[in-house]
Amino acid sequence: MKISQKLISGILGIATLSGIIGAISAHQQLEIAKYLAQQEAEEVAGLLGYFVSHEFEDHKMRSRNEMLAHLQEHVESLHKQRQRDLEIVDRNKIILADVVTEDIGTRLNRDRNNEVGKTIEDGITRTYIETSTEYPNGIKLIAVAFKTSKNETIGAVILEYTPLYQAALATAYKNILVTSVISLGCGIFALTAGYLISITISKPIKQLQQAVMNLAEGKLNTRVSIRSHDEIGELATSFNKMADDLQSSRDDLVNANEQLRDEITERQLAEAELQQALKDLKKNQIQLIQSEKMSSLGQLVAGVAHEINNPVNFIYGNLQHTDDYTQQLLLLIKLYQNYYPNPEPEIKNANEEADK
Repeated sequence: MKISQKLISGILGIATLSGIIGAISAHQQLEIAKYLAQQEAEEVAGLLGYFVSHEFEDHKMRSRNEMLAHLQEHVESLHKQRQRDLEIVDRNKIILADVVTEDIGTRLNRDRNNEVGKTIEDGITRTYIETSTEYPNGIKLIAVAFKTSKNETIGAVILEYTPLYQAALATAYKNILVTSVISLGCGIFALTAGYLISITISKPIKQLQQAVMNLAEGKLNTRVSIRSHDEIGELATSFNKMADDLQSSRDDLVNANEQLRDEITERQLAEAELQQALKDLKKNQIQLIQSEKMSSLGQLVAGVAHEINNPVNFIYGNLQHTDDYTQQLLLLIKLYQNYYPNPEPEIKNANEEADK
């Protein structure tokens, strides 16, 4: 999900939450209005019940008819001022005072669920709705027990608080309407502000994204023109600096590659010259080795000739002496054979061996 969508979704969620809170607040306002109307009706009925209880305790000072007439006057006066139905019944649910004078002295028959009877029995205040042909939508009534100073329940006051309830609801509806309008306006404002903020954020981010893609394709001259003074502006500044550094690094790398290429060319030439020199050196080494071999061979031959010439010259120089000496020995042997024809056996054997 894109950032703009996330931002709008978040603001929409906040607006929805605000609407929910507004709905809960409206419901609470209605409940509070109902509660306040009921409390006011209970307070009025309670005061009237206290007055009735006081009238009942002091009835000995005057006749019962005077007491009931006095109560009827109060009921009619309250009805004229507040336009509310009001009934006062005793413990047996006999009507003692009523805005409808014809019902005085009769038994209360508009108590289908015995709400008034239960209130007289346990003294707990109750609210209920009474429907009739005259009031098809029903009217709201509250029954409040009134007691003597000895805490004995002697009857109940039945008070209609429909107008009070409706007035409280009308006020609550006005407040709810104002709250709803404010909530709606705030929601619309939040959505509009969120949309504008998302555009403000997403547009430079898209520009940065496109610039990053161009940079990845090798277009190192790409720059972004974002002049905002926020985090995105700082990011754009950092991106431009990074692009400058990358372009500078690429230029340095290109120059280094060119220098390296020149050095490689020079080294290749030097290597070719070195190879040629090596070949010449090997050739010279072979020639030198051949010359050394021939020189060594010459020295060897000269040494051998010298070694041979020495004994040959010695032999050659003594051949004449050897010949002379040999001739002398042969003459001596011949003379020996002539003068000693019968030699010793050993000499005879040696002579024979020599002739062989």
